[in-house]
Amino acid sequence: MFSELVDFFKLHGHCNVPEDWTAQPELARWVTKQRRAKKQNLLTLEQVSRMEDIGFAWSTHDGGWDAMFAKLVEHMRPMHNGKPRETPPSDELKGWVLTQRQFKKRGDLDPEREKRLASIGFEWEPFSAQWEAMFARLRAYHAERGNCLVPSKWPKDQQLASWVGTQRMRKSGGASCQQNESRSSTR
Repeated sequence: MFSELVDFFKLHGHCNVPEDWTAQPELARWVTKQRRAKKQNLLTLEQVSRMEDIGFAWSTHDGGWDAMFAKLVEHMRPMHNGKPRETPPSDELKGWVLTQRQFKKRGDLDPEREKRLASIGFEWEPFSAQWEAMFARLRAYHAERGNCLVPSKWPKDQQLASWVGTQRMRKSGGASCQQNESRSSTR
């Protein structure tokens, strides 16, 4: 049954076999039995270790986390041509991702889960990362032109033009581009 669970994991990206799974009810029963046996200390350390090595969740609550993690991994996986997916994540996945960020910020995220998320390049502060990416584009503009005066309707990079306009509005007459560059490089 363990090898069938490994096959299930390879196919679905998690080990959370539904109890009412009609495709292979024996595996579903076996998984339930393993969880019960672990609670009663009836499994050997080797058996527990082998199950954990394939990411088995000992509680169904954890299995839900694993299932969402698998959805995130799938969403982050590039399409067959190597390009990133352009379809947005489901509302369920967005909510789960936000919850993980909130748990980490509060210090409530299990360290093992944090490690798993970090291992796939999970972005903990996406707005900061987006800002840094746009700032890098502004630096390139500055290096090429010697100023940060990106025209508001610049056709070459409308996203940068819009971002610079937003930064100007937020600051409303603040520091120059060069001051921002030196401030960013000292972080």
